[in-house]
Amino acid sequence: MNLLSLDGLIVAAFLLITLVVGLRAGRGVKDIREYALANRGFSALTLLGTFLATDIAGESILDLTGAVSQTGVIMPLVFIVGVCIAFLVQATYIAPNIVYFRNCLTMGDVMADMYGKGSQVITGMLGLFTAVCVAGMDLTVMGLLCEQTLNIDYRWGIGGGGAVLAVYAAKGGIRAVTVTDLFQLLTFLVVLPIVVFLSVEKAGGITEVISRTPVDRWHVFGHPNFSFYFVLFLFKVVFHFYLIDPALMQRLLMAETKTQLRRLFRTLAVCSPLIYIACTLLGLSGLVLYPEVAGNQVVSHVVVNMLPVGIKGLAILGLFAITMATIDSFLHAAGLTVVHDVIKPICDKRKINIDELNLIRLFTVLISVAAISIGLARADNLYELLFSSIEFAGPILAFPLFGGIMGLKPSKRAFYTAASITAAVMIITKRSFSNAEQHITVLASTLINGAVFLGIHVLENKGFARNPKHTKYKEDELTSPNTTRRFQRWMMPPLTYLTRIAEKAVSINGAPYNTFGFTMLSYYIVSPFIWTGIGEGHEVLILYMRLVGGLVCGLLIIRGGLPLCIRRHIPLLWYAALCYCLAFTSTVMLLITQGGTEWVFNMTMSVVLLVMLTHRSATLMLSGLGIALGFLFYRVAIG
Repeated sequence: MNLLSLDGLIVAAFLLITLVVGLRAGRGVKDIREYALANRGFSALTLLGTFLATDIAGESILDLTGAVSQTGVIMPLVFIVGVCIAFLVQATYIAPNIVYFRNCLTMGDVMADMYGKGSQVITGMLGLFTAVCVAGMDLTVMGLLCEQTLNIDYRWGIGGGGAVLAVYAAKGGIRAVTVTDLFQLLTFLVVLPIVVFLSVEKAGGITEVISRTPVDRWHVFGHPNFSFYFVLFLFKVVFHFYLIDPALMQRLLMAETKTQLRRLFRTLAVCSPLIYIACTLLGLSGLVLYPEVAGNQVVSHVVVNMLPVGIKGLAILGLFAITMATIDSFLHAAGLTVVHDVIKPICDKRKINIDELNLIRLFTVLISVAAISIGLARADNLYELLFSSIEFAGPILAFPLFGGIMGLKPSKRAFYTAASITAAVMIITKRSFSNAEQHITVLASTLINGAVFLGIHVLENKGFARNPKHTKYKEDELTSPNTTRRFQRWMMPPLTYLTRIAEKAVSINGAPYNTFGFTMLSYYIVSPFIWTGIGEGHEVLILYMRLVGGLVCGLLIIRGGLPLCIRRHIPLLWYAALCYCLAFTSTVMLLITQGGTEWVFNMTMSVVLLVMLTHRSATLMLSGLGIALGFLFYRVAIG
């Protein structure tokens, strides 16, 4: 295949369209704030798209699918479980506090707000190293895709693709990057399911794929490299290393409100694992179809050997798209970081005036050249570059950055002392451990940094102290009743009191009445598949459960036409519908089917939906109440 073929022309046209879209979207940028954050003018859906496109990188598709055939499911399992937990934690603890840094443009600005200009320069240099490593890694992916799918020289793919991305990222800033991210992500999400379904079908179906996968590929706790993957899991879930890069932190600063950011993380907790699950299925089916193929070539073999002309070009397009979405984000972030976080603070201290916007554009192009050079080095293990990008920034920044964001009182002495000791420990331990044990070095350095940082903080403040700037907003104070409120609570009729609590919760978290109502109405009334094959003796009971669920969902849809006496209690009905449709029904059906696979999955998805739709305290209460009522109903009705 070459560029003159139909598939090659499809890819070339996509690159040209991306360049035109990026240049047009980035027109009229006048100041650094618009260049960096587009004045926070993006919708929640746009913010979700650009975060997902930046986070799901090209190496995830090639190396993650390849890792399944080489090391087994332990690698994708780390990503699937790790990112889900991490995003839920971030929705709870990090998202509400980003609003206190509304004047910040970069991760360096956030650190400067807490620990001074010196920390900004340190953060800028570490962020620059991270961004260049990630951009170089994904340029490597572009080269591999060109070579394996289009039979185009590896260097042309890296050089040509890098040049296109550098032009519009440097010219248009975050607006150009975001618009092209959405375009690229949409292409990828359309193509990925097609490739996964075809590969699984070709391999004989999911059951055949699972049965033909070698037993040793399913090892997790008994895996020979379990310690490495466990440390990688800790980096994602506990220390949130993957957020310590300038591109993803910039996406957080682009959010308009903390509610928007909460919903972003909750949605990501569902979307990201689904994409990683799809990549895992692709890797397993590739292992069955092409057991002799090297790991990072599995996807290319599936695309080239299984898909017809035209569809093949679209599949290649999807792989190119998600790779480009990551590269342009990190090139833009690298140029912004080196100028705004490193050069500008130094020039300000020496009272040197600079044209910051044009200087950022210049350095974006120069950094693109450096990233292309890294890509030309052709790393065999793409995750080595990813690990290199976090092994320096992660240990030094994790505790100070996330501790400060969550409200810990900043201490310059704690930051600089911990950073100095951590750097010394890293230098010493890197010489003591072999290459295969370098993850132990990073973990030890991180723990030592945390011990020193938190220890100095406790000594200075005689305990843990909160940042005076971090005060909760009124809308977060759902229930903190004084004596008068307690008296009113007991005197007020219970239904009215519960409705008022529900109204307040809905005003903060929102309630998609129509979307939920139509979806669950289809689930209960129209869809016959999940309710079949359950066994005899329970058909009537299940029918009644379905009718009740359909009635509750129908009331949410037609709420505007209900009598006032019912309409005033709609917020309470909303939470009752969540409890019944998600927790209660799933619990009863799980018990009836004696742990059927479909209902185990259904129960899991119900919990995820509750997390996405409600506040954390409401999630716990509704889940607990629904499960308890489900067990009680099963005991009384069935026995």
